[in-house]
Amino acid sequence: MSFYDHLIIPGMDYRQGLDEIEADVEKQAKEWVEKEVALRVKSGQKEAEARNNLQKDTNTWIEKEVQRRLAWSCQEDSTESCAPR
Repeated sequence: MSFYDHLIIPGMDYRQGLDEIEADVEKQAKEWVEKEVALRVKSGQKEAEARNNLQKDTNTWIEKEVQRRLAWSCQEDSTESCAPR
């Protein structure tokens, strides 16, 4: 029995598709960037410079996190072998 079993509703499909995963990851990345930019501006960095410095790392994280969540979703929900996407 899982810790979250009491939250599962029988008959509901909780699997997320690629679009949902991408939207969620991008939302999380945007929230993190806004917080990080604010911190860097407080420390004396210009806002445009802070955003430019974060852009590459953020894009890399988004790609890796989407792939990680797709792999996890496949492992959790699939009855077939998971092929790399």
